[in-house]
Amino acid sequence: EKWDKDLLAFAESKRTKNPVLWLGDLNVAHTNLEVWNDGAKHLPKQAGVTPQERASFQSQLDENGYIDAFRQLHPTAQGCYSYWSQRAGNREP
Repeated sequence: EKWDKDLLAFAESKRTKNPVLWLGDLNVAHTNLEVWNDGAKHLPKQAGVTPQERASFQSQLDENGYIDAFRQLHPTAQGCYSYWSQRAGNREP
């Protein structure tokens, strides 16, 4: 929670003079559409998809006027992932 709040405070401090684009791989799948195995028993305990991480990320978007640009443009798209576990053999390198 502290990291999220600190990052948001930094972005907001820059926003007073210029628009802010918040880009990057933030390592959180905040909706079920971002997870290929939605419903798997281990997900609530896995980094990036815990209920706390998802809620924190969503509140950062909702409370501060930021949007998930991909979801804004493609609200129901499925299978568009930026991460595949090499170790788990989800996808070949």
